[in-house]
Amino acid sequence: MNKKYFLIFLVIIVFACQQMTQSKTAANTDIFLPSETQVSQVLRSKDDHRMLEDHAKSKGFKNAKEYHLKIVNDISDEELQLYYNKYKPQGLENLGVEVIANERKKILDRIAWYRIIQEINLKIELKNLDIAKVNWKKIPLDDEPSMGNQFAKVTIIEFSDFECHFCSKSQATSTALREKYGKQIYWVFKDFPLQEIHEDAFQAHVSANCVKEIAPEKYWSHFNVLFENYRNLEKENLSSYVKKSDVDLGKWKSCMENRDLQKKIVSEIQEDIKEGKSFGIKGTPTFLINGSLIVGARGYEFFDAVIEKEIKITTDEHR
Repeated sequence: MNKKYFLIFLVIIVFACQQMTQSKTAANTDIFLPSETQVSQVLRSKDDHRMLEDHAKSKGFKNAKEYHLKIVNDISDEELQLYYNKYKPQGLENLGVEVIANERKKILDRIAWYRIIQEINLKIELKNLDIAKVNWKKIPLDDEPSMGNQFAKVTIIEFSDFECHFCSKSQATSTALREKYGKQIYWVFKDFPLQEIHEDAFQAHVSANCVKEIAPEKYWSHFNVLFENYRNLEKENLSSYVKKSDVDLGKWKSCMENRDLQKKIVSEIQEDIKEGKSFGIKGTPTFLINGSLIVGARGYEFFDAVIEKEIKITTDEHR
């Protein structure tokens, strides 16, 4: 090989090695893994464990442990090594092969559980009602679908997706809470279709907004029908759900074909998504209860406790 070309080749190899080292270092810095205690906290929670079990079954597995094992098997040795390098206890290398192997297994288990926890959008830090708060009072609510008393002490804003499994499951809890608290709460719905993973969601939200436009009194019945059929929201099925909701099919079709109305509706949905993202919302369902950020279908007892807490706080403030 010509000396000139050999030197060029050598420079390229050195540069490539540097890039690989830098990318591995960056990956090692960016990765995050909750502690063993934090993961255990989720696994011990009845509500969270039920959600993990339901999610595993929705993926075709018998239970959460079986799904966890599948994730474990998918994690490469190289990826595990990155986590191990960052999270291994100091001085572990002096304690022998068996101790090292055991620690690697524990880290592997944590990676897999954390991935499943992320899939269903559980927040491990939201325990014992230690809930993040956001400034929600500037969110426009006037033209949104709502139920309850708009002057209530507690406002609940639901960011949800008609094609989301856990959003559908959460509706029973939401209904029970509205029945219990009645005029003590104001419940508002915001469109948050996750287009990246739910390809039929956006069109279903457009359909719901058309129903709200032409027959606002039928909106919530159509809302329920869409969630009942969250697995089958293909465009060709939407008209049958409109008929099932007893909405005038001709008027609905006119709305779905009217360019000006469609532009307005799409803009409103995109604005809801933008608002949600401004609060760091990434998944559904997510709820703001007087600004308390609740991520996931947490179960009746959890929501009930948060609402009771907010009622007490607002009552004390007005004494």
